[in-house]
Amino acid sequence: MGVINIINRLSTKNPIKAVDIDIILIFAIFSAYFASFYITNGITMGKDGGAFLITDKATILSKFVYTWETNVHGFSAYFNLISAPFYLFLSVFDKWGLHLKAFVYWWMIFFMAFVGAFLLVLRILELFQVSSKNEKIVAFLSAFIYLISPIPVTYRWGDTNNQVFSYAIFPLALYIFVDMLFENNVRKALRKILAYSVIISILSFGFVNITLLANLVIMLSFILILNYSKVNKRSLLINGIVFTLLMSWFISGIISTSAQTVSLVTGKIQNTGKIAWISAYKKTITLYSPLLFYPTKLWNGLYAYNNYYIQPPVFIVWALFVTTVLIVNLISLKEYKSRRKYTLFSLMFLTLAIFLTLMPLGVFSPIYNFLIFKLSPFWAFRNTFDKFNYLLQIALLLITTNFISYIFSNENSLKLNKPRHLKFALLTIYITSLLIVGKPLFLGMTAYDYGGHPAKAVIPLEFLELKQTLEQQSFERSSWILYIPFSRGTWIKSTWYYGLDYTIYLPGKNTGCAAKKSNITDKLFELLSSPDFTKNETKQIELLNALIIGNYKYIIIRNDINLSAQERISASERGISNQLSNFYYFSKKYRLMKTKAFGNMYVVYTNPYVFGEIFIANNIGSYQFNKTEYSMINPTLYTVTLNLTKPSMILFAESYDPLWEARVYKDGKLVEKVSPVPVYGVINGFWVNQTGNLEIVLRYTPQDWFERGLIISLTTFILSLSYIFYDWRREKGDRWAKKLEEKFRRIISRVKIKGH
Repeated sequence: MGVINIINRLSTKNPIKAVDIDIILIFAIFSAYFASFYITNGITMGKDGGAFLITDKATILSKFVYTWETNVHGFSAYFNLISAPFYLFLSVFDKWGLHLKAFVYWWMIFFMAFVGAFLLVLRILELFQVSSKNEKIVAFLSAFIYLISPIPVTYRWGDTNNQVFSYAIFPLALYIFVDMLFENNVRKALRKILAYSVIISILSFGFVNITLLANLVIMLSFILILNYSKVNKRSLLINGIVFTLLMSWFISGIISTSAQTVSLVTGKIQNTGKIAWISAYKKTITLYSPLLFYPTKLWNGLYAYNNYYIQPPVFIVWALFVTTVLIVNLISLKEYKSRRKYTLFSLMFLTLAIFLTLMPLGVFSPIYNFLIFKLSPFWAFRNTFDKFNYLLQIALLLITTNFISYIFSNENSLKLNKPRHLKFALLTIYITSLLIVGKPLFLGMTAYDYGGHPAKAVIPLEFLELKQTLEQQSFERSSWILYIPFSRGTWIKSTWYYGLDYTIYLPGKNTGCAAKKSNITDKLFELLSSPDFTKNETKQIELLNALIIGNYKYIIIRNDINLSAQERISASERGISNQLSNFYYFSKKYRLMKTKAFGNMYVVYTNPYVFGEIFIANNIGSYQFNKTEYSMINPTLYTVTLNLTKPSMILFAESYDPLWEARVYKDGKLVEKVSPVPVYGVINGFWVNQTGNLEIVLRYTPQDWFERGLIISLTTFILSLSYIFYDWRREKGDRWAKKLEEKFRRIISRVKIKGH
């Protein structure tokens, strides 16, 4: 009876507030149910999503506020920087343990996807003036399609990277921007923008994803073109300026890092690797996949869960459902004038999404190849089905909304009547289809290995043990740990992948990761992947020099490497397993000695310990080198004092980045600014023309831009909040507010008089 009462209240024209509470409660219960499997089944929280599990608040505040991250040996740290608010939010749950923290993370993912889809449907219906007393039940039922259809179950909910989080918040992000875009009341818009900027900041972990931002731009542009007449240009301009100022910290963090367009995707991959990747993609994509919103062979989606999605009954049920939905939409387009504009919009957007997904295959393939191979940022869309299924799922949400509206509408078409048994049959088809294709999600089978079987691995507490052991080692203060994961870190879970982030973020340690973008680790993989490495002494010595520059003391490796069985690995990693036997051999001059094993991980240390006799200013603390003193103030700022008798090249052993800058001071005055040149192809070299006693400040310039953006954001936030408070008190009739308003008007009138 309770469910019937909820449905009845959902069907009212102006439902009471309790209805929204009912909806939220139902979404919360479903989200908790789905999230519970990530604890009971022990799905690994590795990769991006695992970073916050092992990262405490102190580490976030000390490291994630900088645009350069020394923990991964020279990496533009836009990702951690922008994700810091989200990490801080989740750090609240630290004292209750990793399992609860992981549960909260997954609960948020499902809950935001439900609520976002629900709100988006209501806002789009309002935008296209589709009014119905059943609009909330339509939005409620439609929201499930975004989570439980085959594509998100196979491609998203088994992942732990930020693409999953981005996918979950995508409908909410669309709702936020559509609501701001079409809010013509400036005062009301300011309140919304202020609230939305806080929400976006907290959910920054998802918004940092370039794929979400690109899909967001496409979708908003499409909506704006069709509804441009409804936009108040003055309000749009004011809203845009205020929102941009509020999000200056985010914008400056995104655009200020030189390596971000490469690191956003897969790191440095040569053209041969790109060609192989695209060729593999073209072989797996099929025409029916985007047409029927069905997984492809890409990422083994079709073969997930013991080949569940290639079973004929499953495919046929879903194909019949999609066909039925499309037929109903075509009927609505022809017969229902009240929903014609919305239906046309949905079908047009569906066509666009399918076109973008299939672009590599048809006559547009040459254009696609040009964009991918010639323009680096477009490499993010190398496998379009995986990237544009954001848009495909929104298209499915839109046409399904029309389908459910047809079921619950009391309006008959011009030619057709809808008997009650037809409505019931269509609703049964919808619910049955979701239950069948969403079976893996309902049963908690949201992770699988390359063999197609569900993977069950505990949250890697062994990494905590590893951290404790490393902390007990006699560490050289200037030494680094090199972690070699030997995996792409793909979202498909298996028993051999535990998440590289657990090792990257070892608190208080200098950790380099070969999976991250770093010139030194790129060089390492390039040499190790050479077919003649074991016989080429020159390359072995070159590798030794790279390790010396990297200043690595400890190396963490796997003891069960089996790359030959993995088809999809980084091009830079191919061939390594054929060159080395579990990484025990580099050269006669450089040996690795095992110290302790953790499950399938080894911790090794270098013997002898290598430390290059070059000027390396990447160490924590203050050190002396002959007549040179240098210290790290923070990862983006170093100070150096030295005496030069002649112009010299100063080497700085962080990965080369053109945005580093050396500011040379003599007698307290700035006499020179020097940009770096690559030395050894991997580190920074600054040619200093000055002599005598010098003080050199090494600065990663994006940090300046970010700090300015942060100041602008905070100032705008405070001013906006002050204005909202003033406006509220003015409406309440407070004297001080009215006096302040009169004063402002006098100032404005004086300015106008002077202007004339």
